Amino acid sequence: HTETPVISTYLPADSRSFSILTSHMCRLLFAGLETLRRFYRDSSINGSNAAKAVYLESVRNDTVAGVPVVFGVPKGADSDAKPADTKLVLYFHGGGFAIGSCEYQWSTVAPTAARAGLTTVCVEYRLAPENPFPAGLNDALAVYKGLLEQVGLRAFSMDGLSDAAQYLY
Repeated sequence: HTETPVISTYLPADSRSFSILTSHMCRLLFAGLETLRRFYRDSSINGSNAAKAVYLESVRNDTVAGVPVVFGVPKGADSDAKPADTKLVLYFHGGGFAIGSCEYQWSTVAPTAARAGLTTVCVEYRLAPENPFPAGLNDALAVYKGLLEQVGLRAFSMDGLSDAAQYLY
């Protein structure tokens, strides 16, 4: 049994660095949404790509109930299996329904899902302000209901980060 490495996304190891990062993110709030979105992506993408390489067999774009989703299949699992044939983690990326994407959230969810042998379904819900609230929430609920119809309640669990998870639990 070899220990699988833990890959961090954007959180620095020490509290001083974390304080500097937090201060920088607060300044970004006043720089505008696009600047904040770019920072969030740029600070997370390397960890996300590394996590995909370490933990996932495949990553596949699809839709559930008309909403874009990304399937992340853990290494050792059948990458051709249909949702009805596997157990799933339904994942809602962070970002307060205004920033974020599945593309750069794999370091958050892939290690846990892979250790459990579960395929992840990450919801690419619509973001505000381009799509005013509750558009993102409606997308998340549509995927949840769509998966209930496809695989049933006992076949998946939910996980999330930030506001998306809070609204849906």
